[in-house]
This record gives sequence, C-alpha cells and structure tokens, in this order.
Amino acid sequence: QPEAVAVADGMIHVVDSETSLVAMFTLEGQYQGSFGAKKGGFFGGGAGVELSSPQGIAIHEGIVYVADTGNGKVQLFGINGVFLTTLEIDSSLENNEAQEKKLPYKLSEPTDIAINIKGEIYVLDANDGLIKVYSPNGKYLKHLPGEGKAMTFGLAPEGVYVADKNSMVVHRYDFDGKLDYSFGAKGEGHGLFKSLSG
Repeated sequence: QPEAVAVADGMIHVVDSETSLVAMFTLEGQYQGSFGAKKGGFFGGGAGVELSSPQGIAIHEGIVYVADTGNGKVQLFGINGVFLTTLEIDSSLENNEAQEKKLPYKLSEPTDIAINIKGEIYVLDANDGLIKVYSPNGKYLKHLPGEGKAMTFGLAPEGVYVADKNSMVVHRYDFDGKLDYSFGAKGEGHGLFKSLSG
C-alpha cells in the first residue's frame, strides 16, 4: 500500500503503510533495500523502534522524515535508512501559551509531511484535520487552517495550498498563516470538486 514518495540524492523513497516500511529504489527503479519494517527492515544499531502504518515522507538536507501514522510520531532517518531520532514536540511558547490557549500542538494521526526551505516541518494530523507547523527542533509554531479541516496540502515557493475536507475549497496561505485566496467548491462541473486527495 504505497502512500507517498520522496526523491533525493538519486534515490526514490516510497513509504508503504501495509508493510510499515520505507522502500528505496534507484532512479531507474532498481530496489536498494528497505527500513522501518517489523520484519526484515533495519534501524541501524538495533534502536528498537518500528514504524506503524506510515503514510507520509519528506527529505530535507539528507534527513528522511517519516509520518509514522500508527505511532502518532515523526521519525527521522539518515538517507540510508539508519534511525536518527523521534521528533520531540515542544509546546513551550511564551508564557506557556500553547497550554493556556489549548493550542493543538500534539500529533495524534500524522498522515502527510513536508519541509520548507527554512527546515520548518509541516505535518497533517488527520485526527483533527490541522496542519501543524514545527521548527526544525520540534518547537510548535502554528497550525493551518484557521477554520475547517484539511484533507491534503502542498508547499510551494509562494505559500501553502490547503484542500478543505468539508467545503472542497482550496485555500492558499502565506508562510505567516495569512489566507491569500481560495478557489473551487463542492459540486459537479468545471472548477468544482467531488473529492480531493492530493
């Protein structure tokens, strides 16, 4: 059950939720190995961590970020599949703002992940339909969208495109989280959507 693909350094990484592994291929499609599986995979040095139904993957500066859906975490690996660490999520904003405002900084069901040029980590949490943004060291920064529930998203040089699950509208936000514009709607016909998946 391949869910997502990331390409870097001449290698294709495919995350498979059914086998709970990341498979690696050359650009010509030759299989190079896998990691993260309950059986037959490796984490390097016997770290004792196993992926559970992972659904998202991104690569940034030689680090493979995996949305470990079943475990509710983001796991970090070297480009060769050696386990590095689990992203430790930190909610400590000024005056513990995340706790006081009950901001949804915790991950429950991460299903998609992307990294921007600053190394900020965008994670779609299917549990609450929010895209949660963290600094490279895991500090909670913000979330998108302000209203509605995200079904999928994409990062672009000009901002973040978010598809809303209920309204079937695509919103574009700038990197500060401000809504720029929206397009589409639920329905049949030109420019309307019945289902959004990516």
